Amino acid sequence: MAQLTVRRRIGGAAAGAVFACSLAGLGAPPVQAATPTALTMDGSRVSGKPYKGTRSQSFTVVKQRDGSSGIRNKYSGLVLTMDKAVVSGKPYKGTRSQSFTVVKQRDGSSGIRNKYSGLALTMDKGVVSGKTYNGTRAQSFTLVKQGDGSQGIRAFYN
Repeated sequence: MAQLTVRRRIGGAAAGAVFACSLAGLGAPPVQAATPTALTMDGSRVSGKPYKGTRSQSFTVVKQRDGSSGIRNKYSGLVLTMDKAVVSGKPYKGTRSQSFTVVKQRDGSSGIRNKYSGLALTMDKGVVSGKTYNGTRAQSFTLVKQGDGSQGIRAFYN
C-alpha cells in the first residue's frame, strides 16, 4: 500500500527505481551518530577520547564543603585538578584547583568551571585544558548517568 502511494507521488519510472533499490538493499545507508568524545583520565593524564565505557571514563561528582563539586574517577579515586591551564588527575587534597561548578548553559549543555579561577574545562581535539570561558563548543558538555552508576562527561557537540 505504501508503495502505491510512492508511485502516485513520484511517477512510475522513478517509483520502479526506488522499489528496485529497496529490494536490492541499495538504499542510502542508515545515518549513524558519531561516537561521542568523553573525558578520559588515564592515571594523571586527562584527555578527550572516543567513548568506550572504560573505567577511565567513569566519574562521580561529589559536593564539597565550600559548595563546589569535586570530579573524581570512580575507580582510581584521582580527582580532576585544574592548575591554571593544566588539567590532570591527582590524589584528593581539597585544594582550590580541585573545586568546580557545573553550570547549565543556554544551549542545554553544561559548562564545568573552576570555582576559584573561573577557568572553564575545555576539550578541543582531544586536548583538555583550562581556558577563559568563551562559550565555544569545546566548553560544552553533557553529564550522562552510566550503567555502573558513575557519570560520563562527554562533549555536547561532537
